Amino acid sequence: MTEFTQNAYAKINLSLDVLSKRADGYHNVSMVMHQVSLADTVTLRPLEQEGIQLTSDSAQIPHDEKNIAFQAAQLMLNRFGIHHGIHIHIHKEIPVAGGMAGGSTDAAAVICLLNQAFQLDLSKETLMSLALELGADVPYCIFARPALAEGIGENLTEICGLPPCKIVIVNPNIEISTKEIYEEIDQVHYVEKPNNHRLIELLKEQNLKEACVYMKNVMQPISIKKCPKIAEILQSLQSLGAIRAMMTGSGATCFGIFSCKSKLENVSALFPDCFVKITSPYWGGAD
Repeated sequence: MTEFTQNAYAKINLSLDVLSKRADGYHNVSMVMHQVSLADTVTLRPLEQEGIQLTSDSAQIPHDEKNIAFQAAQLMLNRFGIHHGIHIHIHKEIPVAGGMAGGSTDAAAVICLLNQAFQLDLSKETLMSLALELGADVPYCIFARPALAEGIGENLTEICGLPPCKIVIVNPNIEISTKEIYEEIDQVHYVEKPNNHRLIELLKEQNLKEACVYMKNVMQPISIKKCPKIAEILQSLQSLGAIRAMMTGSGATCFGIFSCKSKLENVSALFPDCFVKITSPYWGGAD
């Protein structure tokens, strides 16, 4: 049968603010989200026999119902009465459990590929509504544009993205529990909170240097206490000349924003035992 393939792009948080804890246990947030060119590749093939098969070149992710991409397939097959089986293959490039929505973006790709493969003709809004049943980051990965994310992350407003630049991704291969960070975050008094309104204004003006001043992540100090390596990485990125160096999500992935003219050929040598990738902003649209 025909194969369907889609790139599943990683995201970074240009800002992350936690506003309040909700009665349902989630937190209200206000985040500026942007995808980057780093991507997994998700391939889907319908099968004659029923059932879901998931394979990957990565041993770090589960290959069964514990994988959110597998759960996305279950949701779509059950919701729309699809009686074919499917085979999903995930080629991993995005660090696992690193705050870059690696699992969520794979799940979003599965939803979109099933919509295509079985000609469901579902709107993007419907796909995003389905995605929310899986997790707060999954709708954004279908939205696939620079955005202000509010609510638990599902209320998305498109904004102007980053101007052309280089983004160096550094992951120390240390996993941090997002759940643990949220458990501590209500006890923290924030000295510096993001001003997302001003950040969005400066992005609209394509004023990268000034916009970087307003990029803040309130989870960063908490994650640094759990993983001091984050602070070392941020310092190294700044010493390389990053306009801004910060952590994405709950960590431990960090990123540095550099001008397009920056010389970064030997950057990997500065971060032994880390995943390092030079990427660029991804603004959405067709691959």
